[in-house]
Amino acid sequence: MRFSITGIVFVGLICLLILLLFASPLMNRLEGNKIIKHLQEARWFQNPWFAGIFLFSMNLLLFAFTSLLLYLPAYFAVPTSPLFIMAAAVIASLLLWAFANQGFQGTKSERLKMSLMGSSFYFLLTIGFVIWLHKTPLAIQEDDLFMRDIGLMFGILVSFVAFLTSLFVTTLQRKKG
Repeated sequence: MRFSITGIVFVGLICLLILLLFASPLMNRLEGNKIIKHLQEARWFQNPWFAGIFLFSMNLLLFAFTSLLLYLPAYFAVPTSPLFIMAAAVIASLLLWAFANQGFQGTKSERLKMSLMGSSFYFLLTIGFVIWLHKTPLAIQEDDLFMRDIGLMFGILVSFVAFLTSLFVTTLQRKKG
């Protein structure tokens, strides 16, 4: 069975939309989690700036770890499917964002500050990919500029969707009672 890249992206976006539709009920199931209780009790995490910096750094660490897991098998010529690594990274990111949402107990404006600061990693990554795409390359015969541009366009798409999803999931207002 053969999958097209467009089909994989389309199925991924459909799954993401379905997940976002049911985000609130799924996050309510996380109530009572030990990690969330620790975050709720941590005074520093209730400050929107510190929580945003924490979320930014966790997004950075997840991206770096995922990049390393994608790069190492290719470097050592170990046959692995990058789809499994990327699916695990998406699940880990969604859990991180849901924990941050449930652990932060600020007002709507504080929640928006925390979300914008934490999600800005992916926005900065998107800007970086756009700059890289529009940077004039030196035409070296061995370079495959078309494939590089396709990869950068997918990077732009994925990082921008991650920015919007992170912003949406962490900004959702918790329902009390």
